[in-house]
Amino acid sequence: MTLGIMMLPVQLLVLLKQLLSVQLLEMMLRRMLL
Repeated sequence: MTLGIMMLPVQLLVLLKQLLSVQLLEMMLRRMLL
């Protein structure tokens, strides 16, 4: 149980990092295209 509870925040952090990286890539692509 403790392992599952500890893994939840880690998964959330990974998702947030992925979202931020995607947004940064989109911004860079837009700047290059524009």
